[in-house]
Amino acid sequence: MKSNKGITIISLIVYIIALSFVIGITSMLIKYFYNNEQETVISKKTSDQYSRFVAYLTQDMNSEKIATKEVRGNTQIILNLKDGTIHRYVYDSYTKSIYYIVAEDGVEKKYITLCENLEGCTFTESGNVVTTDIKINNEIRYKNNFRMKLNP
Repeated sequence: MKSNKGITIISLIVYIIALSFVIGITSMLIKYFYNNEQETVISKKTSDQYSRFVAYLTQDMNSEKIATKEVRGNTQIILNLKDGTIHRYVYDSYTKSIYYIVAEDGVEKKYITLCENLEGCTFTESGNVVTTDIKINNEIRYKNNFRMKLNP
């Protein structure tokens, strides 16, 4: 009588193919979840940065120290304060970032990156209202109006 201890070459090949299939599907799932997590982290980071931008701009627009405001080229908001200080919000399409710059006597004193990884940004003005239109990705877009406090 013949002993059937061990495996044949055919069964070994079947096991290797089945194992390769399982490993392939597992790696695709892991890659999908990893990419999805990275997109979520980037979106959350950018949303947090946008909130910081809104906080800075809201504080400036509500300040009683503003003498004049100006929007230049749809990429800059310039607020001239009564004490001669200038607050600028600048969108740089090359770096895809919004910067907050404070200048006193023509010298930049603060240079803060408020938002990064933007797909687009425009600033417009109408009367005492500044409108920001910021596109983070194809799914997230923020459009807000900021009303400048009128000083008597």
